Amino acid sequence: PSRPIGITGVLPVVRAVAFPDDGSGDLLTVHGVDLARDEAVRVYHATAGDGVVGGDLVEFLNRPDSIILGREWAESRGLAVDDTVRLATPRGVQTFTGRGLLEAQGLARTLGGRLVVMDLFAAERAFADEGQVSQIDVLLAPGQAPEQVRRTLLERLPT
Repeated sequence: PSRPIGITGVLPVVRAVAFPDDGSGDLLTVHGVDLARDEAVRVYHATAGDGVVGGDLVEFLNRPDSIILGREWAESRGLAVDDTVRLATPRGVQTFTGRGLLEAQGLARTLGGRLVVMDLFAAERAFADEGQVSQIDVLLAPGQAPEQVRRTLLERLPT
């Protein structure tokens, strides 16, 4: 079937929460997305090509411990790029490496920097079952009314 009018893309997301393994009680929101897709990166960072990963994207994707941390939260903890952080996940405490920092914009700003972004498939392994996603984000074309797109989607989706 063709893509409904008004949609430029759909993005699978693994959404979860994690706690640093330090007794602080800090709650971090985790989003696993396909970082190889420019539009997925733009959801978290205004300009996709300006180093949100902090280095080589292929290296980032090949290392399942790679995460991107909200700069505000990372700096409040004295964390920098390439530092490790232990997070409690549904599969136990795991060590992740911060390979980039998100500026305080968009969702990272809304969450006070308490955002972790990682590769979709690595997030599946750490926070969900393989092949399972938590949500599908729908990207609207410029000028589209969200309510109209929602109605169009509901008309076309099976019930």
